[in-house]
Amino acid sequence: MAHGIALIGLGIMGRRMIGRLVQHGGFRIAAMWDPSPEACAAAAREAPGAAIAAGPEAIMARADVGCVYIASPPASHPALCHLAFDAGKAVFCEKPLTHDMAAGEALAARVAREARPAAVNFSFASSASFQAIVDAARAGSLGTLRRIEVSASFARWPRDWQQAGPWLGERIEGGFAREVLSHFVFATQRLAGPLALRDARVSWPADGRSAETALVATLSGNGIEVAVDAAVRGDVSDTNLWTVAGERGAIRMRDWYALERRGADGGWAPAMPGGVEDLRAQAGQRQLDQLAALLEGRPQTLATFDEALAVQRTIEAMLAA
Repeated sequence: MAHGIALIGLGIMGRRMIGRLVQHGGFRIAAMWDPSPEACAAAAREAPGAAIAAGPEAIMARADVGCVYIASPPASHPALCHLAFDAGKAVFCEKPLTHDMAAGEALAARVAREARPAAVNFSFASSASFQAIVDAARAGSLGTLRRIEVSASFARWPRDWQQAGPWLGERIEGGFAREVLSHFVFATQRLAGPLALRDARVSWPADGRSAETALVATLSGNGIEVAVDAAVRGDVSDTNLWTVAGERGAIRMRDWYALERRGADGGWAPAMPGGVEDLRAQAGQRQLDQLAALLEGRPQTLATFDEALAVQRTIEAMLAA
């Protein structure tokens, strides 16, 4: 039986989720809402069987909605999550959890206190590439882990394909640290445990309003040094690397999902078949498999609200340095 789900927020992430839900087949999109009539109209063409609700309250009142996917701006996440919990709905929330630490702490505390079915959409939680790195580390094939490196470059921020509104380029709740680095902080924390910030340097535009343009930081977790280097570099293609190095070898994810292992000659070779786009599509479907398991009360690997709160603490600590 398909799970009834509703979507709040029909920008790029919401529209991507529509495609994944339709492809998966284990969900039925019952309703959708966005404050933009244009976004609602575009989404209705992609999910013609879904109702366009009058607002979040109307979505929560629907008996055919068991889960609410929230893809609105981060500042709205806490209120919408609480609204869903008040109505007895499960929640699948986009990252970051929020930019407000007190609100994030209260939200995670409620999920734990009331044992709410809830998760945050950190896609590495269901990524075969990420799981392969975890398995290699646990099997000891890398030896004792020594260092994790996070590297990201952006030609510009926001990126050309992002159409989420002006908040994405503003420092109060946007920026690449919250939107992109948070994924790699999640992966690092799931592998290395809680992280402690040693130092960080952040570059900000002079206008006092726009989001960060560069961030360099050093952290540590369970004896593993973690180095972060990310920046808007101008005429450089968008790219990212997450590299895990141990005494006996190194392995990495490139451009989100391509898995590569370092050889004896120091070069990098593919360690998993399939191109980046194929692996991305597989990860999206695996993520929905895990969401179905959450809704059915089965074991699953999705990011918890506690994990998302830990990511939020790390990201906000780096930005505040």
